[in-house]
Amino acid sequence: MSAKASKDKAKQELKVLVFGSTGFWGRNVVAVLVAAGHDVFEANRTTEGKDGTYQVDLLQPVTIGNVLDQVRPDVIINCAGVVDPSQSFDNNRIFTTNILDQISAKKMKPRRIVVAGSAAEYGVVRPEDIPVDEDAPLNATSPYGMSKVKESMAALTLGRAYQLPVVVARIFNPIGPGMGPRFLIPRILGQIEEIKQGTRDAIEISRLDAERDCLDVRDAAEAVRAIIEGEPKANVYCIGSGVATTNGQIVKLLLEGSGLPAETPIRETSAEKEPLVATQANIDRIQAEFGWKPVRSIEETIGEIMHAKVS
Repeated sequence: MSAKASKDKAKQELKVLVFGSTGFWGRNVVAVLVAAGHDVFEANRTTEGKDGTYQVDLLQPVTIGNVLDQVRPDVIINCAGVVDPSQSFDNNRIFTTNILDQISAKKMKPRRIVVAGSAAEYGVVRPEDIPVDEDAPLNATSPYGMSKVKESMAALTLGRAYQLPVVVARIFNPIGPGMGPRFLIPRILGQIEEIKQGTRDAIEISRLDAERDCLDVRDAAEAVRAIIEGEPKANVYCIGSGVATTNGQIVKLLLEGSGLPAETPIRETSAEKEPLVATQANIDRIQAEFGWKPVRSIEETIGEIMHAKVS
């Protein structure tokens, strides 16, 4: 038996299998789909004793096949991935390849397969490519970004080869309560706490003028819901806020919410302006097809992050 909300909330109840459901991205996808009335099953390295949760090692295809046999899902979403350089980034490609190989080997024909892509796939972009759409060149420069390019290309290639309905959801910069400590907002909050304790005299950040497209992770999860419930006409969708936000704006919001004075010292640690990256998503495609658009402002989301940290 899986976690399931009332059926009347969903246009059509779908049996959904989510790999990597305990991470920041995965658990928000699960929460949105459960709230929509879908029948959600979770597959992770550990089961944590929850109903509807299966143990799987995405580096061991046989364990993937066992879960597929037990669940027989309508929809498969891969939220598992490596973001920490202490692990092999190539696992991102291997995870998705193993999942798709097993789906094909089992001769399954699910309604939809969604693989999480990343804005990091675009790497350094040309000014004329901003806002960045699905057809912009993939020019990843970081090891993580390059691994996501390989993963996305493997997903699309195998989708065609196996005749599977694969969609890459190219997610820009998801933020929200519970995000990991390695990301910018939690790092700045940690510095703010150190200033309050008197162990730090200034906030340090690489560049205040660096920009990113920050999107509430719950809005991003709603975009995935739209994709699995609808009939996608494309294989790739950019999912972002459609707005570029500077590090300076984020720091200002965090200072305002913390009670520290606006004139709190800030030191930039990089003298050079960063190369132009995917600072703003073009979300015309997903809006036109599904009517999806983000509903939470960055002010609202940062406020919730700060409240969750102090609660």
